[in-house]
Amino acid sequence: MQYVRPSISLAVAAVFTSLLTPGAAKAAPGVLYESFGGDGVTGFFTANPGQAVGTIGVNATNVVAGGGKVYWEDGVNIWAANSNLTGASIIHVNGAAPTGLALDATTGILYESFGGDGVTGFFTANPGQAVGTIGVNATNVVAGGGKVYWEDGANIWAANSNLTGASIIHVNGAAPAGLGLDATTGILYESFGGSGISGFFTANPGVAAGNIGVNATNVVAGGGQVYWEDGANIWAASSNLTGASIIHVNGVAPAGLGLYLFPAPAAPGPVPGAGLLGLAFLALAGLTARTRAFLAR
Repeated sequence: MQYVRPSISLAVAAVFTSLLTPGAAKAAPGVLYESFGGDGVTGFFTANPGQAVGTIGVNATNVVAGGGKVYWEDGVNIWAANSNLTGASIIHVNGAAPTGLALDATTGILYESFGGDGVTGFFTANPGQAVGTIGVNATNVVAGGGKVYWEDGANIWAANSNLTGASIIHVNGAAPAGLGLDATTGILYESFGGSGISGFFTANPGVAAGNIGVNATNVVAGGGQVYWEDGANIWAASSNLTGASIIHVNGVAPAGLGLYLFPAPAAPGPVPGAGLLGLAFLALAGLTARTRAFLAR
């Protein structure tokens, strides 16, 4: 598949509409990446799911994104590419294939889970520099806001960014199929296959954030939105798991999902005499600049 440079106007239009629509969800725009095993990685804009960002013909299972980069696992190798999926290269080689990947874009740390062999982390800016390791049983792993979370059967664990201070923060009735973390809302989501998705606040794990009875395996979250995979269909919902709808349909089911959020624009100063429309155009100017920067990578 040839990479086609997306039109900026389409991504901008979706956000412009939300700014002028009362009650519209103010989800942060970004890119959702999908890995398809031996069929590579693709990406599309969450504000306009019909608009592709790019594609790369690699072997990829787990995929994560942040800080203008995309990372995926091909066996023991960890790859990195630009946000438009160009410039791919191997940045880290493990002794075994990880079961899961997580990226804390704030700290620049990429975490890997290895089942019964624990969780490790390294700095993406210097992949040879280890952050820490912990000898736990971990399958799915997510990270954000200076914390790392992983699943060990029905138990959800949390630790500091250097993998110290680990403790169980939540216990489920069954092991989740996937984890997703929205660091902006502090909500951790769990998918349970045919038993749906639920969420809880990491600051208070006993407080539920919502649940929805869908079929879901992979789940990612960010900017007040939740995305999950049900076979070939990609769904989206609000942070409390309401308003769910299919936003994208693939030819086959993806092996993994990764979400990249565009950086938030600087808040505009006072604009004398400007109403909602003027403020909307200011916001659009910021989004246009960010989108151009994204596409120029």
